[in-house]
Amino acid sequence: MSAATQVYYASFDAVFFKLPPAVRRRVESKIDEIGLRLALYPHHQLKGSNRFRLRVGDYRIIYTFDLKQNRIHLLARWSSKGNLLNLAFLAPSDCGKARKHSL
Repeated sequence: MSAATQVYYASFDAVFFKLPPAVRRRVESKIDEIGLRLALYPHHQLKGSNRFRLRVGDYRIIYTFDLKQNRIHLLARWSSKGNLLNLAFLAPSDCGKARKHSL
């Protein structure tokens, strides 16, 4: 199976592009890693939600995925202090315009 399509929402991008370049590269690398092993990756589900979290250093990425469509939906990012920095629990359709990225 090919790498999953990464769907970035405006709510994610608004904060992501403010990160230092080195942190952005680490985040993108981890997202790419998930995309390459989507079905086998050890996803960590948030309690009481259909959302998942990814730890990248001091940051947490909130995402969903669809194995049938082979897509990762990137919704939000948390700071190291646990502060939600943008919209994590809205449906992907409520997060604004999306951009796609395929490896």
